[in-house]
Amino acid sequence: MRRLLSANLARLFRHRVFWICMAVTFLLGAYNFWVAGSYRDKGVLQYTLEQSVFSITPFGCFLAVFGVLFIGDEFAYGTIRNKIVAGYTRGQVYLSLLLTGSAAALLFCLTYAAATFAVGVPILGYFQGNMDRILYYAFCLTLSMLALCAVLTLLAMLCHRRTAAAVLGILLATALLAAGAKLDSDLSEPEMIDRYIHIDINGKPLEVEKHPNPLYLKGTKREICQWAEDILPSGQAIQIGNLSGDHPERWPLCSAAVFAVVTGAGVWLFRRKDVN
Repeated sequence: MRRLLSANLARLFRHRVFWICMAVTFLLGAYNFWVAGSYRDKGVLQYTLEQSVFSITPFGCFLAVFGVLFIGDEFAYGTIRNKIVAGYTRGQVYLSLLLTGSAAALLFCLTYAAATFAVGVPILGYFQGNMDRILYYAFCLTLSMLALCAVLTLLAMLCHRRTAAAVLGILLATALLAAGAKLDSDLSEPEMIDRYIHIDINGKPLEVEKHPNPLYLKGTKREICQWAEDILPSGQAIQIGNLSGDHPERWPLCSAAVFAVVTGAGVWLFRRKDVN
C-alpha cells in the first residue's frame, strides 16, 4: 500500500492537468477577491473577507476533470491491471487512488487558502468575524470536498474510458451543484410574505398584509430537504458560501458518512469489475 501511494503521488506531481488546476484555483481565488474589492471601493456592495472567502468553491469542477483523467490514465496504460498482477489487492488499488485524489483535493484547498492570504487580506483586510466559526466552516468545506472526491473516484473507477468518465464527472458535479442550489433556494423561502393591498399613484404601498407563503416547506418535507442539503457535498458548500446553515453541526458527520459509504460501495463494485 505504501509503495502504491508513493508511485501515485510521484505521478500526481508530474501530471500537467494537476498543475493547471492548481494555477486556475489560485487565479480564480485572486480574481474573486479583486472583484469583491472593486465592488467595495465603488460602494456597490460592502464585502468583508469572510463574506468572500467561501463564495467561490471551484474544487468540485477541478476534481471532476483532474480525478477522472488521473484514474483514466491508470486504465488506459494498463497500470491498474499491472498492479493487480503484481500482487496488490483491488481494495488496495482503489484506496490508494482515492487517497491520492484526496491529497489533490487538499492541495486545491491549500492553494485557495494561499490566494486568500496573498490577495484577499491585502484587498479586503483580515477576518472580522468569529475566527472559531470561520475555521469550522473551512474544516467542513474541506471534508465536503473529500466526500465529493470519493463520489468522483467511484465514478472514475467504474467507467474506465477517460473521455466518457470526464464528461460524466463534469455532468455529475454540475448536477450535484444544481441540486444543492435548488434545495437551498427552497429552504430559504420565508414563511410569511407581504401582499400589497393599496398602492398610491407613486407606486408606494399604503397598506401591507402578511400572508402565508405557499412555497414555504413545512414539517417532514422540510426536514427531509434539510437533511438532503446537509448530506450533499454541494449543499454544504452552498451553505458555507452563504455563511448560513440551520444545522452546521451535522456537516462533518454527513461528509464522513458519505465518504465511508461511497468508498465501501466503490471497493465492493471494483472487486467485481473486469479490468481486462
